[in-house]
Amino acid sequence: RVIALTSGTVTGDYEVKGLEQLKGDNAKALQLDWYHQTSNPTGYWVVESDTATPVLCEFAGYTRERETAIEPDTSWYNTTDKDFHIDTAAELLGLSELSRDYDFSGQNIYLDADIVLNNKTVEQMKNKAPLNVWTPIGFYAEGTGQEFKGTFNGQGNTISGIYTVTNEQSHVGLFGTIGAGGKVENLKLTESYFANSYQTSKNATNYAYMGSVAGVLYGTIDSVYSEATLNNASQYTGGIAGVMLGAANDGEYVITNCWYNGETTIGSNKSGGIIGAVN
Repeated sequence: RVIALTSGTVTGDYEVKGLEQLKGDNAKALQLDWYHQTSNPTGYWVVESDTATPVLCEFAGYTRERETAIEPDTSWYNTTDKDFHIDTAAELLGLSELSRDYDFSGQNIYLDADIVLNNKTVEQMKNKAPLNVWTPIGFYAEGTGQEFKGTFNGQGNTISGIYTVTNEQSHVGLFGTIGAGGKVENLKLTESYFANSYQTSKNATNYAYMGSVAGVLYGTIDSVYSEATLNNASQYTGGIAGVMLGAANDGEYVITNCWYNGETTIGSNKSGGIIGAVN
């Protein structure tokens, strides 16, 4: 039910009385999950209710888009072709799901458009978890997923609204692990939040590796800009990659032309603006 309100009283499934009465405690009484207060409102106000919780929006200054859960789409992939193009959030989530079984070695994935996983700011996601929670592409915890060994080319496009809060994953980022020969390039990450308490929750001797692009890097990251927010209770936190590992996995790790302009909170040492540590 959507009700346009400029003044006066509107009665429907619930009652809304003029704008002034929607401020303060009265707004809380209506259990509004978004409220914009202004002394000089312009335009008109809308109250939405699809369940028992109404939502107040000022269309003149802000439009609240209804959240929707996105179903992963894996239909674009096959094991025989070399090049793939994706341009929706559903297809990006599908890539994450496919990486449980495939490492994409010798295959190229091109991002053809900007992707919004959750249309929220970092602060909004911190305060209330969004519907679409991200699982890293590639290996992200013991026994889960393959290292990503293909090429992911963002073609200058942006991924925003990534949200991961976990105590189960040891490799955290857009990619859990970029394996030897794997490459991520030409990409921007904005309004994204990664938080991990893996070591603390497990009381483990191993660590959580966190970077906005990759938790662990054996391959290459080139020309990536990130302003993601990172919060790692453990060691090995880097703005771009948590840790670079080479000889142990025949990797030739490289980070070039990257810029991190986000905020990082760490629980221990081994952190850096671009890379947490090189082993």
